[in-house]
Amino acid sequence: TISGQKGCYIFTLESKGKAAHSAYPDKGQCALTPLLNILHAIRNEPWPSDDVFGDTTVNIWIKEGGVAANVIPAYAEAKVQFRVAIQDVAYLQRKVKGFIDRFDKEGQIKYKQGNTHGPIKLETVDEKKYKPYLVSYTTDIPAMKNVMNGKCKAVLFGPGSITVAHSDHEFVDIDELKQSVVTYKEMILTLLKRCNNDQYLSSKL
Repeated sequence: TISGQKGCYIFTLESKGKAAHSAYPDKGQCALTPLLNILHAIRNEPWPSDDVFGDTTVNIWIKEGGVAANVIPAYAEAKVQFRVAIQDVAYLQRKVKGFIDRFDKEGQIKYKQGNTHGPIKLETVDEKKYKPYLVSYTTDIPAMKNVMNGKCKAVLFGPGSITVAHSDHEFVDIDELKQSVVTYKEMILTLLKRCNNDQYLSSKL
């Protein structure tokens, strides 16, 4: 079972400029220039790490960056996703907004924040049988309010490997999928016993 997952910080940067022929750059305003400067600063920043969750990493997706090499781009857009290893996500937000203030001198950039949360420690089940480990991705667990406010706990487990996810050879082994059904049952029974529901179990089994 997974004992913890990294946090997440997602945002979109939209940049507006003015189209013109690239032979006459003074007639337009490049939407890419401030965006690329901000993204370059983000890529080269030494982001903080954590003794438990490891390094904070970042991935950048350039969604749009102009229409042709001979046209000054009037619009550019990028989406950035951090895999956050520290609880102080606000630190990352302050750094990013500082880069925007530094490189967006003409007010071309629009910042839109998406899903954001710190790393989460999760409930484990029978650590001798199911060795716990940390993962660098995030899940929908942060959307569960009762987990985030401490009223209940979450268990994360499933067949397949994240190392092949989103690739051209993504798969889940059929035998592993079948075995997961048995494992789910064992975990549920273990968790019910942990909650002192032995009487309930006897009546249902």
